[in-house]
Amino acid sequence: MRNRLALFVAILVALCAANCSSDNNVPIINEANTARYTGVLTDLSRDVITETYLSLHTNATTLKNAADVFTVGDAAQLETVKTAWRDARIHWEQSEAFGYGPSDANGADAAMDTRPIDTDAMLELLAYPEPITADTLAANNEVRGFHLIERLAWGEDGNKTAAEFTPKEVELLQAAATDLQTNTQLLYDGWKLDGGNYGSNFINAGQSGSVYTSQELALEAIVNGMIALADEVAVTKIQGPLIQGVIAEESRSSNNTLSDLRNNILSVQHLYTGDRDALEGSGIDELVESNVALDDAINQAVTEALQAIDAIPGTFSDALTANPASVENAYNKVAALHSALQMQLLPYLASL
Repeated sequence: MRNRLALFVAILVALCAANCSSDNNVPIINEANTARYTGVLTDLSRDVITETYLSLHTNATTLKNAADVFTVGDAAQLETVKTAWRDARIHWEQSEAFGYGPSDANGADAAMDTRPIDTDAMLELLAYPEPITADTLAANNEVRGFHLIERLAWGEDGNKTAAEFTPKEVELLQAAATDLQTNTQLLYDGWKLDGGNYGSNFINAGQSGSVYTSQELALEAIVNGMIALADEVAVTKIQGPLIQGVIAEESRSSNNTLSDLRNNILSVQHLYTGDRDALEGSGIDELVESNVALDDAINQAVTEALQAIDAIPGTFSDALTANPASVENAYNKVAALHSALQMQLLPYLASL
């Protein structure tokens, strides 16, 4: 009788061990992966994400300073504003694969990149008798950010001259640049080590205090950001204008759309490789190195997407009518990248 009771207890213990972790959603930890995961999450959060936001903020500050000294009729100063806008835009587009954390909490995407702008609201602001400040713009995301500055600097058709500015437009330009710089400051402050240090959620994933209860979930968030951006580039930013025309184009007035598209793909590439400009680090590819075929497939998909965007002749606006096949090819290559990330990379990482 005693032996039968002992056997019964042993069975219960075994059943509990087999089922309790599943019932209580306790992740099974692969200790062999922990160090690699920590290295990847640390490098991506610090050297890719935080450094991208630092570059964005630095260039947005340059843009603000350029706008602050711009005066009606000064063509050279207007060109300085335009150059600073393009430079800041590079780093914003390279950040779009990681729109979580401070970016999501602060509503930065809507505040900085809503398009198209509300033309009627812009005209109301220009008729506003009181001084226009950054605080004035905070009430309406459809008349602030990159695309308001673009519209003011280039005009609706891209051929506005410095002499065509009114004093009120200069005031609005300066307020918009200040507002943009403030929002980039919030983003950078949210990630930097001596600020919000949001990156600690990735570095310490699976530990107390992190918003990610496991390292796997943190990595999944990164890859899902890559997937979401590839989908947006293919469907919204490329296919959208193919169907709807230039009205759906992202940065038409400045003819900056092709740069936007390229830098979005670089945003994905930086997270995959862990490399950004001169900084080399551990990326998602560190977790794929044993699967050479998959690593080659992802790298090839990124390369072909970049090559297809670079192969679009002239401006994106012109290519929509003069060479739509090149735009369609870019759509297909970016869609293929999206598929490789979603259908191959994400399931593979889940299997580790």
